[in-house]
Amino acid sequence: MIKYTNTDFEEITQQQIDKSKEYHKETYENGELKLIQKYWFKGRKGEISYSGGEYYLSPDENLDNIINQYLPIGISWFFYYNKETNANNDEKWEYQFFYNGILERKGIEVYNKNGQLLASCIKDLITNEIDEKENIFMEI
Repeated sequence: MIKYTNTDFEEITQQQIDKSKEYHKETYENGELKLIQKYWFKGRKGEISYSGGEYYLSPDENLDNIINQYLPIGISWFFYYNKETNANNDEKWEYQFFYNGILERKGIEVYNKNGQLLASCIKDLITNEIDEKENIFMEI
């Protein structure tokens, strides 16, 4: 299934895409988000530019193969892998972020069942140790 969203991840129609300066194309497999491709219009002629996106690996996919497949097409990419789910359906993902083909950041993010970010940390690129932590508490 494919869905188009604006920069706030609100669903939009194909007609709204033509009027948008930026939009996302979301691809779902078996009801789960697999890929977000990010587009923006540039220049006076309104040419469409592909800026990259986010890829969510399933356990049977190879991280290096997916990185090599997507890095050449787009400027910035998040690759999410090693998904773990707890009893509350919170999801923990490890990620790697690349900008212009260079690994810029690695970390871990935790989301609740509604897709809201609960916590995150950034890992040192060399030692893989946690450098920065952030807990996000939502108002009730």
